[in-house]
Amino acid sequence: MLQGDRAIQTKIGEAKTVSLEKGKRQDFTIALTKGSYRVVLDAKGSDDEGKPVNVVQGAVKLMKQNGATDSSLAYDFLGWYEFDALHREVRTITLTKNTALRFRVTNSTLSKAEDTLTIVSAAAPFVPFGFKAPVEAAKVGDETGVGGKIDDLNYAYYRAKLPVGKWSISLGLRRPEGTDAYVCGTLTLLDEQGKRLPDEPLKIDVTEDTGRVEKVLAVKKPRTVILRVKNISNNHGTLDYDVTVRPAS
Repeated sequence: MLQGDRAIQTKIGEAKTVSLEKGKRQDFTIALTKGSYRVVLDAKGSDDEGKPVNVVQGAVKLMKQNGATDSSLAYDFLGWYEFDALHREVRTITLTKNTALRFRVTNSTLSKAEDTLTIVSAAAPFVPFGFKAPVEAAKVGDETGVGGKIDDLNYAYYRAKLPVGKWSISLGLRRPEGTDAYVCGTLTLLDEQGKRLPDEPLKIDVTEDTGRVEKVLAVKKPRTVILRVKNISNNHGTLDYDVTVRPAS
């Protein structure tokens, strides 16, 4: 194995985090028994001052432990290009025999990135975000919802366990008194494992001191979603926000 491709050994349930400069990569190796596994990659991009960036980009390649490709393995295993500083990718792999694997993580962001690789059983519960973002409980059916204050380019995460029915999910943003009349932010729906759903994020972008967006979600069987709030007011400071999950009228 070439010196530049020396790997970090990992094991089931262990989160391994590496800091990678632009264009750099890191290999990870793991020995797995026959079965199904969930591979989770969390990416966090930051500039030289440690501030969040606007885009994260990267990839994970899957190979045999010695670095050789194998037609039975998905070489282009994961890839992402997201207009966010924080991002999660998730993919399940099923092995028909005991196998030793190599995962190659590459940072293609135009700045530094912290990438966290975690491999768990496919049946394992939610894997905490490698970028240390806490996930709090949403108040489903409550009129006031949840909320607080959120700084520019920061995030807040909430977990909502939704029964069958139609649910109104909304985000409200407010500018504190005495500040510029401009609010901008998004509400993004993630699945129960933290991967972004294909729905477009709900966005507020108004030259006023308050704004609200809503999405009606039809739930045919009980499901869990994670709601992600982001303040993108472009250096206009802290916003007050609330997230409500109520039966749709």
